[in-house]
Amino acid sequence: MSPPGIRKALVVALAVALPLAACSSGDDDDAATKKDGTETSSEAFTKAGVHLGVSKAELVSPHQALGPLDKGTTDAVVGIVQKVLLLTSARPLAEGDAPATGLGELFTADAGARVTGPDRKAFFDEGLPHFGGLKDVGSRVRLTALAGSDDPAPALVVAKYLWDVTNTDRPTDRVTRTGELSLVKQNGAWKIAAYTIVVRRTVEGETTTSTATTETTR
Repeated sequence: MSPPGIRKALVVALAVALPLAACSSGDDDDAATKKDGTETSSEAFTKAGVHLGVSKAELVSPHQALGPLDKGTTDAVVGIVQKVLLLTSARPLAEGDAPATGLGELFTADAGARVTGPDRKAFFDEGLPHFGGLKDVGSRVRLTALAGSDDPAPALVVAKYLWDVTNTDRPTDRVTRTGELSLVKQNGAWKIAAYTIVVRRTVEGETTTSTATTETTR
């Protein structure tokens, strides 16, 4: 699918999927909101690592009632989100700047070019003072998938996540990322085709905020 076609499909799918998912329960769509009984991550570690608790994973489909997203798709998409955060945030913070080998395979060509180009400042936590270790203070992700009209399998998955870590050596240092990634299938593999991310970095008493989307960069 061409980039304009992907954008059109994303707009239509999001307009349908997210309101339906919201109406299905009293839960907040925001991945940053904790819910009783959901899995969340809260652990300290000294090496780069990412684990996102899944707060909810749902499938919106014209073929069936709103229900849980299948485990295979859930695991695949969560794995992609975790790998993006590992390569762009956890490793640079804990181990210093390093080549993000394998990052390109997680995105469509157009989106990937933006990540390593005009949106790099927002995506990569590079050039910051070294974090002695990372303490996860509640990172998590929520998935909403949309099935196609002719195929009951998921055609689009929207992943909304929170990645929130502090420096074990200096707890006032903190990096908080919120993001919304839209993934589509290309050649049988899930790829990130569109995104909106916000990152707030507080290091040595100074706070900066960067944002990026597939449409504009601020």
